[in-house]
Amino acid sequence: MRNRIDKFGLALTTIALLTVVQPAQSGELAVRRDQGTQVLQWDFSGSQKLRYDIDRFDPIFGRWNKISTRSMAHSGKDEVAGAGLYRVKACNTSEGNKLENCESSNVVWVPVFPTEDEIPAAVVGIHGEVMTVDKNLDLEQQTEQYNVYLLVKTLDSTGIDIRDLPPMLAASEQQMMEDGRLSFDEGLQLAFYLNYSAKRELAGQEHTAAGHRH
Repeated sequence: MRNRIDKFGLALTTIALLTVVQPAQSGELAVRRDQGTQVLQWDFSGSQKLRYDIDRFDPIFGRWNKISTRSMAHSGKDEVAGAGLYRVKACNTSEGNKLENCESSNVVWVPVFPTEDEIPAAVVGIHGEVMTVDKNLDLEQQTEQYNVYLLVKTLDSTGIDIRDLPPMLAASEQQMMEDGRLSFDEGLQLAFYLNYSAKRELAGQEHTAAGHRH
C-alpha cells in the first residue's frame, strides 16, 4: 500500500469558539467521480422530508451556505464544483417556508484534482504553520497530501467548535478494498476521514484540558 498521511498532531491556538446548533445526523452522504465531475449522492431512506438542501461549509464565517435544493428527494445525487466540506440537510417546511424538524447527513470532503504543476510545495495554515507537499512523490500522493492540508486548514479556520459539525463516515479499509487494494479515490476518502476524526478528537482533548484548568 502506498504511503499515506493518516493523522496530524497540529497545535491549536486557543480562540473563542462559537456554539452552533446542528441538526441531528441521520442521512448518509458520499462523493464520487463520474467522467471528470464530482457527484454527491445521499440517502435519507429512513426519514421522509419535504426539502433537501445541499450545503457547503464556509470556514471564514463558520456557517453552512446552501448550494442547491431538492424537493421530496430522500435519495438522489447532484454535481458539485469546488473543494470543500459538504452536507445535505433534510427539513420539513411550515407556513412562511420556515425550516423545521431538520436532520443532517454526515459530511464529506470534495477534493480537488490539480495537475502536478498546480500543486504548491507547501500550504500555510492559519497559525503560520507550514504543511509541506513532497514534490518528489507521484501525482496521486501529492494530490492526497494537498487535499488533506486544505481540509486541515478549513477545520482550523472555522471559528466554531468543530465537534459541533456532523461526523465524517468511512467504510473500513477492508470493506473498501477491491482486488486486494484500495482504489485512489477510496484511499483519499480514508485519509480525509482519519484526519477529520483526529481533528475532532483533538478539539475534545483541548476542551477537556481547558476545563481542568478552570
